[in-house]
Amino acid sequence: MAKKLLPFPQPKPLDPPVPGATQGSRVIFGIGNQRFALDFYRKITPINPEPAPVVAIERRKGRKRSSPQK
Repeated sequence: MAKKLLPFPQPKPLDPPVPGATQGSRVIFGIGNQRFALDFYRKITPINPEPAPVVAIERRKGRKRSSPQK
């Protein structure tokens, strides 16, 4: 006795995730006869807010800076 086959419904296609905002900048510099480019990107993504503790950073007093060498 053959069993009846049940058809599976086709899944809906998913939309690709879209970040809130994306922005970038580029710095080009040269060393000798070579050129280099640094790309910096920032992305804003909404997340669920969570309370976070505030951590105070103590400043060191009496720290001497070294003088630049000639």
